[in-house]
Amino acid sequence: MINSQSLSEKILLSRSQYQPCHIQVPDLDKRLPAIQIGDRYYSLFKVETERDRALRVLEKLIARGDDARMVQGAKGYILWVWEPEAHPENFKNNTQSVVPKGTESLSFEQFPMLVSRSQYQPCHIRVPDLKHKLPAVQFEGAYYSLFRIEPDFKLALERIQALKQRNDKALVTPSPKGYVLWVLEPEAFLEAL
Repeated sequence: MINSQSLSEKILLSRSQYQPCHIQVPDLDKRLPAIQIGDRYYSLFKVETERDRALRVLEKLIARGDDARMVQGAKGYILWVWEPEAHPENFKNNTQSVVPKGTESLSFEQFPMLVSRSQYQPCHIRVPDLKHKLPAVQFEGAYYSLFRIEPDFKLALERIQALKQRNDKALVTPSPKGYVLWVLEPEAFLEAL
């Protein structure tokens, strides 16, 4: 029998505790509905309409060694199971598609290129030395403010190299307008809604 405290830790009460997404796993060709918690992806296991029944299923999953979570949704209680080999939907394909043909040998080196929206959280932040809020993304618990958008891959790469020389930490996200460059803001805090 699982104790109630460890079971309650597996029940997600707020949408802020997870990010909905789709994933792919090595043994399946189709994408799976999932949630992301930190760097872990949990695939949809089952939806139960009754809370007691959902809790019993959650207990059984945990007892057999699965890392499982439960979320209350509009149609009932949704059970999710960790997929250790999962990656964001079309991760491999997206990585190839955001790098223009003929430039594959160029790289952003140490700066992550986040190709799936499930990898980061858009937000607004404040920093101590500015009065206005900044558009930003949250990635791995840190905030990165919008630096600039470069329509051209080579220009984006040049800007990244310049940031690297200044010892700035940055990351890149693709967008319809080109490549969005984000710079780490170590003293940033989330803008209140």
